[in-house]
Amino acid sequence: MKPILARSGRRGRRMAPRSLLALAGLVCVASSGCSAFSPAFLDVIDPTGQSSTLPPAPGFVIIAFSNNATIDERLINYLISEDLPAGRTGLVLSDLQRRSLRPRMRFRVLVTFLDGTDQVIEFVDGSRVVDPRFAAQSKPDLDQLDFDNAVVLCDVARVGFLDSTPIEVFVPAAVQLWRFLPATDTRQDSFRLEGSIAPAFRTLVVDTEAQPGNIGARDVPAALDNPLCGAVVTIVVEGVLDVPFLNIAEAEGNPSYDISDTDTAGRIGGRYDFTISVR
Repeated sequence: MKPILARSGRRGRRMAPRSLLALAGLVCVASSGCSAFSPAFLDVIDPTGQSSTLPPAPGFVIIAFSNNATIDERLINYLISEDLPAGRTGLVLSDLQRRSLRPRMRFRVLVTFLDGTDQVIEFVDGSRVVDPRFAAQSKPDLDQLDFDNAVVLCDVARVGFLDSTPIEVFVPAAVQLWRFLPATDTRQDSFRLEGSIAPAFRTLVVDTEAQPGNIGARDVPAALDNPLCGAVVTIVVEGVLDVPFLNIAEAEGNPSYDISDTDTAGRIGGRYDFTISVR
């Protein structure tokens, strides 16, 4: 197994071993606030703590995650609403924070090298937002360090999603499960609350002929083979995080769905497509 020589996240930086500091650095790709925003540059850290912008060394390959997905306006409005029942408080967000919201996503990438060894890298990126009522139980997921860039040694044979692990999105609101009860001689049509799904990471499902999901069958990219030394491999996600809202008085405007509606259930968490590109 080969080491990840450098890594980057929005919450902080981890330095590579001292012997590698002259060669490896923290990548500015897809991070806000970079002084030289370009996937063709690295922010190299030297032992004195100074940094300088240089082209990527030819002996390395950069792997970056670019999260271009958004959060549905109805879900945002639900999370920040000021017109709430007693006992519930909404999120407080500035206009800038609201415009900057991105779904929190997590997945693993398998990097296979020419000598047959491999390296698994977990990427995590997105906004740490959740219904305040569930903040405590969501803390372990939301406190995970952002990780959106990695630098690996050059002899890469393939980069792709690790098939044995899921692509996940964090659903920041509880979703109620309702069951439709047909009318009888003694009652009218009605709905009964069966439970709810708490905020958590949710596995994204690929469409099948029988069941729609979150990702089209053609929207999960094939692995990328033989990126050249000095290349930047970028995994890009587009799409919208959303949840269903059942249009019944009993649901009181909360995220909800009829548990007999399997199509809606399969799409909870939104719709996405992924691409892998190299430059």
